[in-house]
Amino acid sequence: MEYFEKLYAETACKWGLKPDSVLVHFLELFPRGFALDLGMGEGRNAIFLAEKGFDVKGVDVSKTAVDRCLQLAKERNVVIDAQVGDLRNFEISEEKYSLIVAAGASLNFLKKSEMEELATKMKRGVQKGGFIFISVVSTDDPFYRKLRAQQACTEKNTFYVSRMGTYVHYFTYNEIKKLFKDMQTILLLKGLELDFHDTPHYHGIIYYLGKKI
Repeated sequence: MEYFEKLYAETACKWGLKPDSVLVHFLELFPRGFALDLGMGEGRNAIFLAEKGFDVKGVDVSKTAVDRCLQLAKERNVVIDAQVGDLRNFEISEEKYSLIVAAGASLNFLKKSEMEELATKMKRGVQKGGFIFISVVSTDDPFYRKLRAQQACTEKNTFYVSRMGTYVHYFTYNEIKKLFKDMQTILLLKGLELDFHDTPHYHGIIYYLGKKI
């Protein structure tokens, strides 16, 4: 929590205000209803979905980020149920949501076992015919290789990063495929993505969009 509070306190709109392109591209596939944004940050996806007719609930560990999301929502004349919370113990109502989002690497800041438990809750929480969208950092990321050279994993592909005070898990393509094998895969892509925050650099990224059948 301290790491993310400091991160958002230092820079407003840290990740920008544009929604994920996958949500924009596939918007017409998603049935309107309740949407849940896990690790919503300052609300770039939550606000977009609210503007498009969803009843949006969002959660983030940073109070600063949540406060900014609420302010931005007010400025754009939309309503979001935004709250401060830890994804590790956040309860997801079963079969409530037509869309659940966990973007911006929010799932990366959990241990592998914690992430798997949350993924199970997400699948239970989405309605039949509803969708799950996630974007995560993969083992192709340069920082993953650096960590592997410096320290042992606490769980498979999970490290404790002391300077951040948090665990970080790196995903593989097959891991995501297995994690959501009981859903219909609409999109599963991996590759490198250029990040312009601070100095330009690349991240290994995986995008997943699936439908509950």
